[in-house]
Amino acid sequence: MVSPQRPRSSLVTQAVRWLGRLPVTRPALIGAYGAVAHGAARAFAALPDIRSVQLSGSLLNPSSVAPGASDIDLVLVADLPTPEIELHFRAQVKRILRVVNRAGPVLYNLEYFAFDELEHYRAFGNGWAMGLGRTWRTLAGDPLQASTLYVRDANELRNEAFFQAGLRWRKSACPLLGSDESAPDWLLLRSAERTLACVLAEYLGADRYRKSLGMLLERARRTPELAATLAEIENGPRNTAVSLDALLAASLAVLDHFARECTQGWHAPWPIAVAAEALPRSSTRTDVALRLLGHGFQSVYRIARGPGAIGARLVAVAPESDAATDTVARAQRAFGELGIGAAFGEWPLVLTPCLWRALALFEPGPFLAASVAAGQYEVFGRELPPPPAPPSEELMNLLRVRAVELFYRPRGRLLRLTKSDARSRFDADMHLAPALGHALRTGTLPSTPLPPLAASNADEFTQISALRGWIEVQKRSLTPELERRRVR
Repeated sequence: MVSPQRPRSSLVTQAVRWLGRLPVTRPALIGAYGAVAHGAARAFAALPDIRSVQLSGSLLNPSSVAPGASDIDLVLVADLPTPEIELHFRAQVKRILRVVNRAGPVLYNLEYFAFDELEHYRAFGNGWAMGLGRTWRTLAGDPLQASTLYVRDANELRNEAFFQAGLRWRKSACPLLGSDESAPDWLLLRSAERTLACVLAEYLGADRYRKSLGMLLERARRTPELAATLAEIENGPRNTAVSLDALLAASLAVLDHFARECTQGWHAPWPIAVAAEALPRSSTRTDVALRLLGHGFQSVYRIARGPGAIGARLVAVAPESDAATDTVARAQRAFGELGIGAAFGEWPLVLTPCLWRALALFEPGPFLAASVAAGQYEVFGRELPPPPAPPSEELMNLLRVRAVELFYRPRGRLLRLTKSDARSRFDADMHLAPALGHALRTGTLPSTPLPPLAASNADEFTQISALRGWIEVQKRSLTPELERRRVR
């Protein structure tokens, strides 16, 4: 699906997509992706601060690459002892990115890690960062084999797997519920297949880049709790008879089952006070919410993303009586009629009642669910019981993972050369970081806004310096837990 924020495909991109589906030209185009990745890795490896260049994403399994639709995901690891060195490093990276992307924007999801933070990614990394030293491939430099192992709680890993599956549902499946006449049917179908593959892989604990959707479905059908859920997918993932609707419904059904497993025993109240001020109203989103209710959703919530966060998220909850196929059909009718993504740049998060209970595991977790407990929401239709908090230790683990995620995520935001919302997402991270720091330090979630790490109009040096200062504080806060997890 073409994101509302992403420019429509150029004629060159459309031609590459068409050629990438032809047996005669597909191997050469996939080979070109590999050549670009290795060429970029050599250029980055020549920088004086670089320790390693890692490959993640779909190019780990070249057969899953769709020329013209796939991108190249590189992760740089560098020695960045001072803000001045990091700023110079960023300037060099941007220069190389501009050169590499001159022919086409295939290298726009680039991240980088500071070398002295690697042990935190190994001990507290999110589902993506867990690929470091496991599934990622070294293209240049140090292979980064871990000299120290860390033990992680099983519930923490299970919750993080769900978080990644839910992220995929929000970012890929919810836009697919709308309509986009500019995207060819095969590209929409591929995106739906990748969504189901991601949800299944996270549930099964498999590597979606090494396993095809067919292999994941075969394994899932042998899993008693998923066999009935996937009964509608009968003809295999590449058969044209498999509809977009069925793939999305299967993704939603598996995610719903996943949520039931993760939230068993969740009955705790949130460690947060009721906010002093109500969420400001939005006439545009009020109109959208009321029209979603008209299409049969039982509840539509507009929820603050967190204390001091920028904006609110619209969440549409399906009726208890809906099967997954009913919810998908309901959302397709509503989204198609309203053109919701174009209306305010983001698609509503479509949930089942069971997924509503797991709201703590949807981005920005856990603050989206905590905002409901703090009264920072507006509800249309039926008011549901607030989503419960995870048990205290599960909540702390979730906070640790989300905090370490901000060690790298804001740094990469402003390297997104083709994403027009990169600045707003960077600002959102800089607002979220103080709330995460407060929660880790006190064990309670703030209900009032905290100042961002740096003003949105500050220069890059000031912003990077502020982020680095915050990271150092969190590293000290995490040290006791880091030592506890270390395998002696």
